[in-house]
Amino acid sequence: MNDTPTSNPTQSSNSAENSNAPAGAGHPLGKDELAETQGRGEHGSREQADHAPRSNPSVENETPGAPVSPAATSPSDSRERGAEAPGSGRLAGKVALVTGGSEGIGLATAKELSAEGARVFISGRRQAELDAAVAAIGNGAIGVQADVSQNADLDKLYAEITAKAGNLDILVANAGIGGEMQPLSGITEEVYRQVFDINVKGTIFTVQKALPVLRDGGTVILMASIVGSKGTENFSVYSASKAAIRNFARTWLIELKTRQIRVNVISPGPIDTPGLAGIVPPDQKDGFIQMMASMVPMGRIGQPSEIGKAAVFLASDDSSFVNGLELFVDGGFAQI
Repeated sequence: MNDTPTSNPTQSSNSAENSNAPAGAGHPLGKDELAETQGRGEHGSREQADHAPRSNPSVENETPGAPVSPAATSPSDSRERGAEAPGSGRLAGKVALVTGGSEGIGLATAKELSAEGARVFISGRRQAELDAAVAAIGNGAIGVQADVSQNADLDKLYAEITAKAGNLDILVANAGIGGEMQPLSGITEEVYRQVFDINVKGTIFTVQKALPVLRDGGTVILMASIVGSKGTENFSVYSASKAAIRNFARTWLIELKTRQIRVNVISPGPIDTPGLAGIVPPDQKDGFIQMMASMVPMGRIGQPSEIGKAAVFLASDDSSFVNGLELFVDGGFAQI
């Protein structure tokens, strides 16, 4: 759901009952919300691809009969439109960390934060992808190789931020994986550990270890998924991990209230990330995306930059009285 885990957007449970649909069509999510969720884009990215079986990124759906053209119908990211100069923008003077920031949703979020003036750190597991992401973000972004499921790596990550920036204002806990799609009868301890170690344990300690560095009045953004509130066949372990993340926000905002740290959640729907295309064989990709798009009231899948823009809103003073929110960025997918 990337070098770091990504969020994987989910698909609705009704999506794949059509016998003519491509393989994997029953599950609109993928990994980049997860692998959506570590760099890709559900909540999907490839972040923990080395740890777990192929994750499943999510996609938004198109209205029936509507052509699929996400790039043509979705806004481009801020850097393509003309980013703010360093030191200007809604997040000027802020320091931000995006875990699972090497690709997909994580990378798009890092770009949007940087475009609004934030000094951005990203983490991921693979150095080559981190280096490419840092170059793509620009504006002095810094990449730190780290696996969020390893506490020693998190200690190293925050030591680097402390040494180079002093403090942190914005934490986007995006890293995550989708894991294998398995029916209840096929779930193994290995699958459970892979998903919960990264998505749940990784999120807990990413936030916990940030507390000494995070400024009072800062903001935490957790990357969940629409599957956390919907039933998705053969995806119960991942869905449960994202439901846990949603509940973390409810609890942590109470625990952090004396420091005025806001905690909010973004739940992506099907998003156009690298992980999404990997759910089915290459020759079935177009049909799969069209099928997914047909399930979204807005008639298309989402773009990673649209998740990034939602993160900018939650990180900025525009949302100064928003706390504990689960913001669905799914084209209406989970609302019907």
